[in-house]
Amino acid sequence: MLLLVLDVSKGPGGTVFAVIVVEEGSYRKLRSIISSWIKHYKDLPSRRRRKYLLVFERKFNKIKDMLYCYGCFTRFDSVLRIIDLFAGKSKLIIVDDKFYTLIKSKYGGKVVAEGKAKPYYSAFILLADNLANLVRIKLSKAKSTLNKYKILEEYRKKK
Repeated sequence: MLLLVLDVSKGPGGTVFAVIVVEEGSYRKLRSIISSWIKHYKDLPSRRRRKYLLVFERKFNKIKDMLYCYGCFTRFDSVLRIIDLFAGKSKLIIVDDKFYTLIKSKYGGKVVAEGKAKPYYSAFILLADNLANLVRIKLSKAKSTLNKYKILEEYRKKK
């Protein structure tokens, strides 16, 4: 069974949706690795945010192979396709509170708003949140559409 987590980041650079998918057998190991260093980006003082994103990117690159699938998108229909792809194999779908009603109406009882998710899943929620923030900020600094496309492709792993 799979855990699917969806988060959204809005701000300079536009709107970025991040989806991570974790296999049930990997929950404990991945959670123990990321829990020691993962933080909520918005809780950090502004002077620490930039350094944190550099650290996050480096550490994400070390753990990304443990994820079953992940992706960052600028279009919500792309996110819905990913959810459609994995919903049948998912034990739980944790979504950003803003999209709970919409996604719950389609996928039913396995959908939980991130604000209502058990604390056990907070590390995975923060992973998706930080991934969305990192990609949104990178997109805001990208000069061309081609560079933006490359950034989005860099943060996608399909199964």
